[in-house]
Amino acid sequence: MSFLWKRIQRSGKKAAKFEFIVTYNELQVECSGEWHPDVLAVSWSHGSRVFRTTAREWPAVSSVQAGEKSAIIVWPDDETHMTEITLFRDQGKKFDAKEWVFSVESLMENRKRKLLGQASLNLVD
Repeated sequence: MSFLWKRIQRSGKKAAKFEFIVTYNELQVECSGEWHPDVLAVSWSHGSRVFRTTAREWPAVSSVQAGEKSAIIVWPDDETHMTEITLFRDQGKKFDAKEWVFSVESLMENRKRKLLGQASLNLVD
């Protein structure tokens, strides 16, 4: 039924396809207390579409200041993901909002993912 609702919302609108490229260079992570993640991954998703980076290990050399641990995770080969996204707009007006969520996850030994942080990004802006 949700498919039908989306079709009704998009009736009379023009569709435009865009290619988005995301490149991962580095990520700075700060943890308080004694705990820090062993393995990190970054993902970006919209609905059932999910793109994940290769898992990166917590570096052996990390700075410790005032009880906080911080590290910079670097992707040496500048990992990229490409996707084609369709945006819809009325006649001569702005495109409809399309929210994607970027998440930083800790990968556990039992293959579970623990969410460390996330941010929403509207691809229309």
